[in-house]
Amino acid sequence: MDAVTNGLAFASFKFDSNFTRCLVNRIRRGYEVSPYDIDCSRVKMAPDNTYQFIIFQLALDLRDSFLEAIYRYFPKLGYNPEALNSPVVVKEYVYGSDKFSYQEFMTPGMVSSGGEAVMKVAI
Repeated sequence: MDAVTNGLAFASFKFDSNFTRCLVNRIRRGYEVSPYDIDCSRVKMAPDNTYQFIIFQLALDLRDSFLEAIYRYFPKLGYNPEALNSPVVVKEYVYGSDKFSYQEFMTPGMVSSGGEAVMKVAI
């Protein structure tokens, strides 16, 4: 969290010390899972929300990693991975695509910020 506060990171992620055990309990107990197991099996993200595009991309990447793990391991455990997938599906995009580019989004801001910094130093 200090790295985010000091501007050295865009976000911090916290996993409780018993994250894996709670996640297993969450999966195995289904409807009977305790609120404690639900809470300690969550990845807690503390973002610097001034960089909303980056935070959005981090959240998407974290979600995609979770879904990849579900699709890889749940069939081995006898679970249907689709049961844990989101019920919301984007079928098609009207404009743009689902491929975000950090460079395309950040470069204009970095160029203008960099130019401003150079101007301030030169003055």
